[in-house]
Formats: sequence, structure tokens, C-alpha cells
Amino acid sequence: MESAKFLPNRAFNPIIIICLAIGIMGCASTAADHSSIVPLPEKGNPKPFPELLTRMKSQASVATDCYYTNDWDNLQIAAKSMAQTASYLGKATEVPVNSQGSISKISPEMEMESEQLLQAAKNRDEKAVNVSLQKIHSLIRRLRINN
Repeated sequence: MESAKFLPNRAFNPIIIICLAIGIMGCASTAADHSSIVPLPEKGNPKPFPELLTRMKSQASVATDCYYTNDWDNLQIAAKSMAQTASYLGKATEVPVNSQGSISKISPEMEMESEQLLQAAKNRDEKAVNVSLQKIHSLIRRLRINN
């Protein structure tokens, strides 16, 4: 008779396991893609604008995640990668008409801000990192394809 008390609880175990699995999968799917901070080739060919913009968004997300967790080393790597991606933006192919006028101005701004982010990360200056990340996200938004 004692085991009958626990029978209803066992019926909920699969539901709890399913809920936990869904929660874990949800967290994993929203994690930033750290593969985007792998450097591009130094003397590489121009890349398509949509690919570079997606890469820049992912790098900014990685940098933000690193900032939230005080992962200063990976934040520096992300900042270097963003500066490199920004340098590629100026030579991008497949630039949408609505972005052609602004890319020549925004690309050097993005590169400069990424360098400032790198210095702030090296100094572990939380306030300066936050300011740089805000500017970077704003610049990325200005480059979005669907203006």
C-alpha cells in the first residue's frame, strides 16, 4: 500500500523531464555563436554584405555575453574579430541599395569603436565596454538590410 502513494508522482516524472529538456534546448538555442569570432583570412576576398552583417551581429552578441559574464579574454577576441569584420564591410559585395550610401561611413566607425571596445576590455573598464557595445549595436542596426 505504501508504494501506491508514490504512483501519482511517477506519472509526473516524464512531464518534468520533458519540461526540463525543452528549457535546456531553449537556452542552448539562444546562446551566442562563438564560432563567429574565428578570424577571417587576412588577405581574403570580399565577402557578401549579408554574410558580414550576420557575422557582425553574432560577434556583437558574443561580446555582450562575454561582458555579462566578465569573460575579458573572449571579449578581447570578439572585439578584434569585430574590427576585422568591419574592415571587410567597406569592401563587401552584394550591398543593398539602401545601405550603399552609409556603409562607407559606418564601416570605419565600426572598426574604430571595435578598437575602443578592445582597449576597454583590456582595461576591464565596465563602463567603457558598455558604452562601446551600445554604439556597436546602434551601428549594426543602421546597417540592417530591411530599412
